[in-house]
Amino acid sequence: MRRKIAAQKAQGDLERYQKLLWDLLRYLRTANDEKVYRVLETIRNGGDVENMEKDIAMIIQAASAEGLPIEDTAMDASEARKDSRISVEGLCDSPLFQVPCKPWTNVSNDDHLISGLVSLYFTWDHPLMQVVDQEMFLRDMSAGDLSSELCCPALVNSILAVASTYSPYPEVYAVPGDVASRGQHFFEEAEIRWKAEEGRPSLANIQALALMSHYLNLQGKDNASWLYIRQAVQLGQDIGLFNLPKSGHGNWDRLPDRIRHSSARTAWSLFVLNSQLSLESRKSANLGVPRLSLDQIAHHERDMVWVPYHSRSSDVELLRKPALLRDVMIRLVDLTETVVEMQDLFFEKAFDLSMSIDEMCKEADGLHGRLQAFLDRVVITETPPVPQVLFLHVKCNQVIIKLFDFLSEQRNFETSIEPSAIEQAKMARIRAAIQVAHYLQVYREHYELQLTPSLMFGPAKCSALTLLPFLNDELAYNAFNELDDFLTSFSLRFPVAKATKCEIDAFFRDSNLSSPFDFAGTADRRNSDSS
Repeated sequence: MRRKIAAQKAQGDLERYQKLLWDLLRYLRTANDEKVYRVLETIRNGGDVENMEKDIAMIIQAASAEGLPIEDTAMDASEARKDSRISVEGLCDSPLFQVPCKPWTNVSNDDHLISGLVSLYFTWDHPLMQVVDQEMFLRDMSAGDLSSELCCPALVNSILAVASTYSPYPEVYAVPGDVASRGQHFFEEAEIRWKAEEGRPSLANIQALALMSHYLNLQGKDNASWLYIRQAVQLGQDIGLFNLPKSGHGNWDRLPDRIRHSSARTAWSLFVLNSQLSLESRKSANLGVPRLSLDQIAHHERDMVWVPYHSRSSDVELLRKPALLRDVMIRLVDLTETVVEMQDLFFEKAFDLSMSIDEMCKEADGLHGRLQAFLDRVVITETPPVPQVLFLHVKCNQVIIKLFDFLSEQRNFETSIEPSAIEQAKMARIRAAIQVAHYLQVYREHYELQLTPSLMFGPAKCSALTLLPFLNDELAYNAFNELDDFLTSFSLRFPVAKATKCEIDAFFRDSNLSSPFDFAGTADRRNSDSS
């Protein structure tokens, strides 16, 4: 009973303070300088909170008695109370980057909202995929330059669509409360703007297509996602970003440095994303390496800072870490080169009847050794580590799982291979899945669960499904619990994760097994994380 009374009192206090804050905002909108100064003096004089609250309330009441037109310039009281939560969050929100909504999008006229979404994108998504050149994009977007080669409406709206999966604001929902509609209105405008380009090959359009592909992947629309990434690849080939075909190669030396730097980043990120999507869809990457070397990516990015921005705190409270963007890109390319050889082995050589299962196992072991060496080279030296470095470990362990998945699916694998080799392949998959859970747990210790980069979803899903048959093992059980929490959080942000949760629930239901979790304990843990 005491808890209930205390909770009611706390709720009453919160509602009173919210009303006072809103009344104060409305008062400041219309008061003259003298009256505003009086409020500031009251606040600066300090004293206890209760007396300050009474003094401010008296000032506002006196203004109402004097006929100050507060109500004329603000919404009515019921609307104010309805939107008070949003208003308070908006006051606390201090976006890292200030950018205009016009002339880039017709979805919103709110510069603050757009600035927040762009800041979320460059905090949680960009460091892991780096499709655009952050500095040059922000400069051209801030300038409102529609003639820019590095910023266009299709690109801006595709960024806003992806960023919407991180935002708590109701404005990011095309349909109120519908998870599947997060960012949908921005995506639809990006599509309209892209169609208006009529297939024009430009760097900004290529970047927009890559991000639209990523958004569709989060929607669970795999075929459409693949179509968009291949359109981006085709446009990249048309303007000579890749070694093959050789069209347009002669122009690069005459282009400004900033265009070459941005083109190199986009080409290599496209190389990585195309490989990732083709691996997931079991297709050959069918793409040569970029023409511009990694050295073309600007070295000044070594000095860039990463800040864990979110929508509910002032940036003065946030820690600052080296962004390591160039280092992460180099590592991702290194990993991708191994992935391309995997695809060549399983999607090309595997269909050559002259290749024996022993030869395939030997090549797979060599690839596994390279992946282990990659993990050894990615040393975590900072505490807390930035998410993009954790992603390197998470992604590489996912590739290890895929490697042995593909190997075990080859014909004659179980009948032609020694039982010890089969066991080693199984244990390699389990160890890799447990490592994914470990690095996600490290992420969770330092950052908010609901802000986990969307590119972490694929490894989390792959690892959870890998561990499902082995939950009688304590390590696998604990790792699965951790992964399940991430998948639950993802399921509240985009549809493909919700479908994965349904798939896992169906596994337990169809197997006549009880879910191995203490649901009450898990729910308490999730509630504490989200509070």
